[in-house]
Amino acid sequence: MDPKEYLQQVQWLNLRINSQMKEREELMEMATSLSSPILGEKVTSSPTGDAGFQKSLDKVWELDEKINEEIDLLVNLRMQVHRVIGHLKNYNYQLVLRYLYINGYSIDEIAEKMNMTRRTINRWHKDALEQIELPCDAIII
Repeated sequence: MDPKEYLQQVQWLNLRINSQMKEREELMEMATSLSSPILGEKVTSSPTGDAGFQKSLDKVWELDEKINEEIDLLVNLRMQVHRVIGHLKNYNYQLVLRYLYINGYSIDEIAEKMNMTRRTINRWHKDALEQIELPCDAIII
């Protein structure tokens, strides 16, 4: 894994967690929505005898566990990435990498924030990536 792929993991994991949280929200809506009344006497039950919404709630619970595990992983990864970036001697390089990989800014946004040209930010980014040393215990997702 090269340094850029390693640093991009923060963004990818964050996107994955957000996607799972959206899925959880949709499952909760399904579990808590009221179905329209059925006229007449129709009696159905699930093979387990559980209420119909229970299956959705079980999925929500499983998804909650997965989300929590991934949030823990994200926190650990972000801490490790902060340390890796912090080992760079050039503060401008550190700032560019933090803005790009941790804060999710674009190159243009970073250039504007740092009052530099896009070309300078791209050069600093390239130089910073060349100086990154991945830890031997690098978190890989």
